Amino acid sequence: MAMRETERSLRWYFWVAGVIAVVTGCRNLSSTWDMIPDDERWRFMLAVPSFARVAFGGAFVVAGSKLKEALASDPTWIRRLLVLVGVAQVAELALIWWVFHDMLGSVGSMVIGSVATSSLIGVAITVYLHYNLVRLSRETKARLPSVFE
Repeated sequence: MAMRETERSLRWYFWVAGVIAVVTGCRNLSSTWDMIPDDERWRFMLAVPSFARVAFGGAFVVAGSKLKEALASDPTWIRRLLVLVGVAQVAELALIWWVFHDMLGSVGSMVIGSVATSSLIGVAITVYLHYNLVRLSRETKARLPSVFE
């Protein structure tokens, strides 16, 4: 029998993923300024994904905190958050590819490889969380008595 996520374990996934996103977003912000020349447009363009990570990480922590209530009522806002996070991760990968693909040497390939790995892991985690959120919501609603019965 396969292991299935419970409401408690899914809550912990949201909290852990949120904290990791905030920490990596802050770390990426500090390293962006050291790596890019003094061109504010490039710094801004590369800082936006890091700001998004911090914001989405905070939203994940909130989603984990409100998960029980959302499962009982309607977790649509959490599902939309997960879809938005998945889109943002793919957009981040495209942005970094666009910025660094013409850089020869180890810096460009190192940045692209690192971002690609973290984005693919992030997308996999997001899909996993979305699947389990929908499943748990369906199970929770099936257990609750219907108002119209």
